[in-house]
Parts: sequence; structure tokens; C-alpha cells
Amino acid sequence: MYIRLVIVAIVAVVLAGTHWKAYLNGKKAVRAEYQAKELAAEKAAREREQELVAERKKLEDKYVQDKRKAEAAAAGARAELGRLRDQLAARGAATQASATPIRADVGTIEGQLLGACASALVGVAEDADRLAAQVIGLQAYVRGVCQKQ
Repeated sequence: MYIRLVIVAIVAVVLAGTHWKAYLNGKKAVRAEYQAKELAAEKAAREREQELVAERKKLEDKYVQDKRKAEAAAAGARAELGRLRDQLAARGAATQASATPIRADVGTIEGQLLGACASALVGVAEDADRLAAQVIGLQAYVRGVCQKQ
């Protein structure tokens, strides 16, 4: 009878030991699988982040190019305004030298008015180009980076 109890106790200890070992191995396997999935998700998130950063950089570069183009166009408009003012001044001087005093005043007033309008137009165009480039850049940023998140 004691032998049976001893055998049952030994079998119980062996079964408990093997089951405990299987439990620990399963726990390690599940932990390793979880860590692998976590590592894969982190890698995917980093790749996505790198894509978004690259897209943002590309959009920033395009914005800078558009801004430079707008500045070049504004500089061209200012140069053209300067040329127009020179022509108006030359025309006003020629009118004053050759025409009657009444006609000289009219030419000068027309020239001043046209010059002021052209100057205001160039200023408005510069502002419009600057704001358009900013809006286009922001829209591209929203489409290219924010909405892709």
C-alpha cells in the first residue's frame, strides 16, 4: 500500500514537473511572438514616419521653390514698374518742354496717377503671390502629410 502511494506521489510530481515545464515554454513562446509582433509594428510605424517626413520635406522644398518664383515675378514686376515710371517721367518732361502749360499739368497728373496705380498694383500682386504660395503650400501639406496619417 505504501508503495502505491509512493508511486502515485512520484507520478504526480513527474506530471506536475512536466506540465510546469510545458507551461513555462508556452509562456516564453507567447512572449516571443508578442515581442516579434510589437517589433514589426514599431518598424512599420517608423517606416510610415519616415515616409511622412520625406513627403513633408518634399512639400517644403516645393513651397520654397514656389515662393522663390513668386519673389522673382514680383521683382520683375517692380523692374517693369521702374521702367514705366521712367517712361512716364520722360514723357512728362517732353510734354512740359513742348506743350502749353495746361497740357503739361495734365500729362504730369496722368503720369502720377498711372504711376501710383501701377505701384499699388505691383504691391497687391506681390501680396497675392505670397499668399497664394502660402495657401498652396499649406494645402499640399494637408493633403500630403496630415491626411495620410
